[in-house]
Amino acid sequence: MLTACVGGLSLALAQGAGSQVTQSRSGQFIVRAFQAQAPAPDTVALTNSGWVRLDPAVLVVSCERIKQALLEVLGLQDQWRGRVFVVLHWGQHQPEPIGLHWAAFSDGWVYELHLPERMDRYQLIKCVVQVLLLEMANRRAQEGCVELPPWLVEGLTAHLEATSLATLTLEPETRLALARRYPDPLRRARDILRSRPVLTFDELSWAPDEQATEEQLQTYRSCAHLFVHQLLRLKGGRQCLQQFLAILPEHLNWQTAFLRSFRPYFTRLLDVDRWWSLQAVSLTGRNLVSVWPPEEAWRQLDAVLRPPARQWTRTNALPRLTRVNLQTIIAEWDFPRQMAVLVPTLSRLRALRARVGHPVAGLVDAYIQTLEAYLAQRDRPRGPERLRNPLPPNPRLIAAQTVARLDELDAQRARLRPDPDKRAEAIEQALAESRRRAPPQADLPSTPPTERPTP
Repeated sequence: MLTACVGGLSLALAQGAGSQVTQSRSGQFIVRAFQAQAPAPDTVALTNSGWVRLDPAVLVVSCERIKQALLEVLGLQDQWRGRVFVVLHWGQHQPEPIGLHWAAFSDGWVYELHLPERMDRYQLIKCVVQVLLLEMANRRAQEGCVELPPWLVEGLTAHLEATSLATLTLEPETRLALARRYPDPLRRARDILRSRPVLTFDELSWAPDEQATEEQLQTYRSCAHLFVHQLLRLKGGRQCLQQFLAILPEHLNWQTAFLRSFRPYFTRLLDVDRWWSLQAVSLTGRNLVSVWPPEEAWRQLDAVLRPPARQWTRTNALPRLTRVNLQTIIAEWDFPRQMAVLVPTLSRLRALRARVGHPVAGLVDAYIQTLEAYLAQRDRPRGPERLRNPLPPNPRLIAAQTVARLDELDAQRARLRPDPDKRAEAIEQALAESRRRAPPQADLPSTPPTERPTP
């Protein structure tokens, strides 16, 4: 997904000398072209057949067509509120967009998308889809820009490119051969995944890093395509995605909003994991993962339940990296710091669930349920939902109950270990942690913590 950052909207709004300005039919897109300081040689872009040269007049029409295709897939009407300024840097050639900026004003949001003169066709469609989804989701946002799941942007982009945007023309006086269109829009994704491992839902929830290979990017794109396609095939799937975008501003993370929107089908993220596993096997004929040996499963679970964190031992000392158990995090840390560790830990537990057998799988499920329940109770609804239930939950009581439940699971984990030496060691460690830790009620701050982390 396009790396986005908050910044001043200066270049697109400024009156640049010698710049060319074009506005789209609906008025949502305004394209302004600037000459780069040092033009790149034309041979750079010509070496890749997937690259296109962007022209302001064609680009502004293409943005409108991408929007219409996206609205049709989601079953929405065009009710845009946020204007999108597209800054075209002539003379710059690179596969991906240069950057995305946004800002909220009293009358709504404004977005500024910076693009090179030559770039990859798929990446262009993807960045326009991303800014359109942000605009839709941010219409009710009052406390910062929403977080979009990476699979949504990637999956919708791949779906559109394989269907309604297969013949999209992005260059002047260029025709796209209709023979490139696949009768089956999923054919390419299926062909790729028949020879590669299918990603789990947890792996789909994390965008590929900058060092990802082309093969890894293709795998992620194909999995996201199949995932979104199957969501749209659900009865009422479009309406669920519509609600998902509408309520994203009311939640700290997209996972909570997703479960609330797809409540007819999923009550826990574990249900999404299982559903996606069945869909992947049905579409590709391949199982997602193989099960680890018991020794490795126990070792991985131990590591996940004691995530690394930086702690300060003295006021003027530098922080040191150490492993902390979940009870200490929930009992002693403020909620924004908890979120920074618990959300990734929950994701790792879900990924671990697909790789372990009995009895580790049952324990992992219990840890997942406990953390999901804790985060759901602490993640207070915002907007209209908050007005219907104005009484805030008691964070001390929620934390105390969660810590007690985690203590029970740790004791159960220690009893289930197959190795007697390791079982005794785990029991002693659990007892030591319990003795060291003060009662959860006393460790919590006297005032409720901030519900949203500072960006």
